[in-house]
Amino acid sequence: MTNKHISKNLLSSVQKIIQSTKGHALTDELIDSLTDDTKPLVDFYEVSHFQAIVLSLYLDCGLRDICLDTERLVDYFGKSMSVLADIHQAIDELMDKKMIYYRRHSFDMSRKTDHNKPIQVHDKILAALLKGDKTLMESPKVEGFNNLLWEVRDMIVKRIDKVFSTDDLVEGIMSMLDANAEMQEIKWLKKIDGIDKYDIAVLLNITIEHMEGIEECDISKIVNEVHDEARDRIRYKRSVKENHCPLFTLNLLQHSDEDFSFSSYVRLSDDAMEVLLGGCVDVVKKPFKPKFGTLIDPNKIKEEKLFFNEEEQTQIDKITKALQEDKYKEIVKKMQDNGLKGGVTILSFGAAGTGKTSSAYQIAKATDRFIYFIEMDKIQSKWVGESEKNAKAIFEEIEKCSKFLGKEVIAVFNEADAVIGKRMEANSSVDKSFNTLTNIFLQAFEDYKGIAILTTNLANHFDEAFMRRILFRIQFHKPELSVRKKILTNVFSNLSDTMIDKINEDFEFTGAQIANVRKKILIKEILEEEDHNEEYIFKLCQEEQVLTKAKRANIGFIQ
Repeated sequence: MTNKHISKNLLSSVQKIIQSTKGHALTDELIDSLTDDTKPLVDFYEVSHFQAIVLSLYLDCGLRDICLDTERLVDYFGKSMSVLADIHQAIDELMDKKMIYYRRHSFDMSRKTDHNKPIQVHDKILAALLKGDKTLMESPKVEGFNNLLWEVRDMIVKRIDKVFSTDDLVEGIMSMLDANAEMQEIKWLKKIDGIDKYDIAVLLNITIEHMEGIEECDISKIVNEVHDEARDRIRYKRSVKENHCPLFTLNLLQHSDEDFSFSSYVRLSDDAMEVLLGGCVDVVKKPFKPKFGTLIDPNKIKEEKLFFNEEEQTQIDKITKALQEDKYKEIVKKMQDNGLKGGVTILSFGAAGTGKTSSAYQIAKATDRFIYFIEMDKIQSKWVGESEKNAKAIFEEIEKCSKFLGKEVIAVFNEADAVIGKRMEANSSVDKSFNTLTNIFLQAFEDYKGIAILTTNLANHFDEAFMRRILFRIQFHKPELSVRKKILTNVFSNLSDTMIDKINEDFEFTGAQIANVRKKILIKEILEEEDHNEEYIFKLCQEEQVLTKAKRANIGFIQ
């Protein structure tokens, strides 16, 4: 439950510290002058006075979803390099307290040195700030082992997205297990001699896969999701291959009877399944198990009110009508009667944030079809021949999926240009491999009899031979003035018509950019009692425009 008084005191403390330190060298006199301002943070988070000053900066950035690296730190404190020694010590201390962490999120960031990697405050520290509740900083007690698995799943997703390191993940899991030690499943886990916390992370990851309906799991994928260092991945996979991994020697995992020749699939042993899944064992033994894509139930897709330009909306409506089951069967029969293959392929292309993927989800929702979602860049492999095998296996799996569900799924190939690009002159083995992969997809779509939506920002990168295999093409443009006004009116129902028109005329936003502004407004509504005003919303729009142009956002509270 939110303690508004405590939360307001903490937020006020952060704001005062930010206003007092921004652009100033962090002198002893300035540090001493902030003693009263840091006291709420010192008492609440149990940190030192100086740690509270540094933490306030990360709390402020966390509220704005901004990562802070060393370069920005120096800029923030009046470009004074002398502050770094004391600040880095405070950073190390806050990291030891699990309050902040290195954000490992992208290739560019991974190339930075450890001394200049972006740092971010942990979500639970922000949650405690906004709710005024210290207990939120502790690992939560949950109702039932299934709910605990979903908490672990969230941590694994952060590891996959390179937000968490392996150590962050396993420490978070062990903390969660300690907080819920009374559960029978956890008591059973802790009695097992011979497994460490990394083994437990792998075991729970496989348990979660089973809970989501995947009967057999690719052990290589599971290990990659847990371990962030290549040497640790290699070591763990070697232990599996050489039959001395504790999870197998202790009969917690077993190899699948059905394996692809190029990868190793495993499942929980019957004993482990009985304890960790209990009444959900039947879920695991489904006859169909996707390995290369994610199945998305149309009933779990949230219905959204989307607005498109007239030409795009007309095409979306036409496709939605064509994919209604009765119409689709009629279309397929008509094609076959005329000697044509019955596949329906759709290319959605255009600028980022214009609704390509969202429209695919809404089409699936409206036609009551499952989505089989494929991230195309995951098909490619450094191992010779494996990418080609993956490509062939995907289409086999789509067919099996549709047969299992008794209805054609919509296969969504996200960022399809990653592997269906223009063929090139083969000057190297890499070029030859890429051309081979493209040829496989060309042939597969030539023979494809199902429904596919391919999304891309780079339609001109597709091979011309592939473009001839596309039945429908939808080019998504930025919303026109009249459409943009509908989006703005729908999102900002409390704004006056005058301000709606001003924002509409000054900013050529996409729907995604408008959604970003809305999220920032929701944060303000949590931080302050009064409703947001129009001037503030206009400033947020200006900020979003600056961010779009890759300019840095200012650090500090918007007044």
